[in-house]
Amino acid sequence: MKTLICCFFCLCSVFGAFGKELACLDEFSLGEIEYFCIGGRQAGIFKQTLHPKAILLELHASGVTPSIQMGISKSAQMAEELDALLVSPQAVRPYKQGTTWNIPFDANYADDLDYLTRLIEQIKLEACLSDAPVLVMGYSGGARMASHLA
Repeated sequence: MKTLICCFFCLCSVFGAFGKELACLDEFSLGEIEYFCIGGRQAGIFKQTLHPKAILLELHASGVTPSIQMGISKSAQMAEELDALLVSPQAVRPYKQGTTWNIPFDANYADDLDYLTRLIEQIKLEACLSDAPVLVMGYSGGARMASHLA
């Protein structure tokens, strides 16, 4: 898997809601951020084109939801410029008023490395992007997780 890591630092605290189940990426509207559930977690997805050339995986800061993170980072604009499918999943380890990524690993919480690996594979399958590069960016705790994922 080709992966580019971009790490930025930002922090904010808010917690959000879940969306629909991921079934077929063709059902997602072009040019809009929509939310779906996979593996019991919320994720935001932004699809600007019918045939994206890459996957941009954005990992949120500790205490922040995918929707808040995408608003802060303007990652939808970056995905549009890269002709990429933007995916922003939710961590589940409790942290302050929200969640954080399970790095360093604690066996009492979900294995985020395994979750993100499975998520990337499912997105590649659903979007017919098996050969597409995966670009990963993270903020604060998301940057920690992005470097671990690399």
